[in-house]
Amino acid sequence: MSEFWVVIIIQVIAYAVTFGICIGVVKTTLTSIKNDIKGLEIGVREDVERLEKKQDKHNNFIEKFTKVEVEHDILYKCHECEHTKGSEKE
Repeated sequence: MSEFWVVIIIQVIAYAVTFGICIGVVKTTLTSIKNDIKGLEIGVREDVERLEKKQDKHNNFIEKFTKVEVEHDILYKCHECEHTKGSEKE
């Protein structure tokens, strides 16, 4: 074989090795990115669950507070009616 073909074969082998290394780096980087995304997804799910629990507590508080307001209004009206009836009797 001539030196020309030996040089060409060595260059092709060097390019193949370089290409293989680049592909390996890209695959490793993509795997790392996928793992990071999975970790973020888990963190986001946990945050959403925590916020949903807070929202449920808030909604329960609002429901209870609304009931208290309604009961207060009813008691106020009853007291007002009793006061009005008491005034009429005098």
